[in-house]
Amino acid sequence: MTTAIPLYNLAAIGKIDTSEGQPIVTATGRMAFRLLALDTTTGRIVWSRTVTEAIPHESAHTDGSWASNSPITDGERIYVYFGSRGLHCFDLDGNPIWRRSLGDKHTLLGFGEGSSPLLVDGQLFVIWDHEDDSFLVALDAATGEELWRAARDEATSWTTPIFADGMIVTTAAGGVRAYDPTTGALNWSSAETPLNSIVSPIAHAGLLFAVSSFEAGTLLALRTSDAELAWSRSISTPYVSTPLSMDGMLYVVKDDQGVVYGIDATTGELHYGPQRLSGVRGLYASPVGADGRVYFAGRRGATAVINAGPDFELLAVNHLDDGFTASPAIVGNAIYLRGDRFLYCLAETP
Repeated sequence: MTTAIPLYNLAAIGKIDTSEGQPIVTATGRMAFRLLALDTTTGRIVWSRTVTEAIPHESAHTDGSWASNSPITDGERIYVYFGSRGLHCFDLDGNPIWRRSLGDKHTLLGFGEGSSPLLVDGQLFVIWDHEDDSFLVALDAATGEELWRAARDEATSWTTPIFADGMIVTTAAGGVRAYDPTTGALNWSSAETPLNSIVSPIAHAGLLFAVSSFEAGTLLALRTSDAELAWSRSISTPYVSTPLSMDGMLYVVKDDQGVVYGIDATTGELHYGPQRLSGVRGLYASPVGADGRVYFAGRRGATAVINAGPDFELLAVNHLDDGFTASPAIVGNAIYLRGDRFLYCLAETP
């Protein structure tokens, strides 16, 4: 995982401003941006590396942090992205290999940064959408060399690109776009506008799904072959949480209401919803699925578990004295939860 750990007292690091109606924190002190490796069995910190130190030039939303971006690995190297603090590559022992700066981002309303890199076939893809010149860039994962850069007529977005049907697909306020991963050429751009620059796209069986939130409240299904609209459905869509595609079903939540919709991914048929997840309020984390179950981690410490499939069945609601904004990670028989206070591992024991 990555963290931004203050070198001094937190009260001296950030100053919170709510004058514009949103809680924005401005850095007032120097921070250490770190990469940590933990033993999956014991939780012991195996090694910790200070990637860089800086006073962030930009503010951040208090719901996030200056380390909202997720690291990624190919099993040989670890790629750590801190946005304006650069993209960094380490080996599995924590030794630095390369680093690259993409500049300084200037985000809408000072909400901070959040997009994570995509790793495909030895290439890293990074969206750099902000209130200046925006672009999508491809880097050689082994060396950090820039391979191509495609200009984007976009304002700030916080989405992460995906790889679908041989293309790099992005969503942002200006629409859905598909790029050639080798050249950066634009394969197509859709006329359908998602109107949400936080929720990432997902794909299933030749379809791309984009969420149109705010007042629109629409789930769009586009054909990857030609970007034509296959179907759309008006529902209470998420503001932050990316839907889950699993075994032909889509699971879509409404962040602040703690409800879920179960939708047929191929036809758009609504199987159920809005169905309340008892005890779960505030859903920024994206749902994850495994072994016939879907997990929803809430911001107030409750995690709901439902049966995967067209029939809604609430299996359990578990509570921890914490809050969860980051999405859970499932490895083998263990689920890892990154809370506001602690990192947890929940697993079956022999």
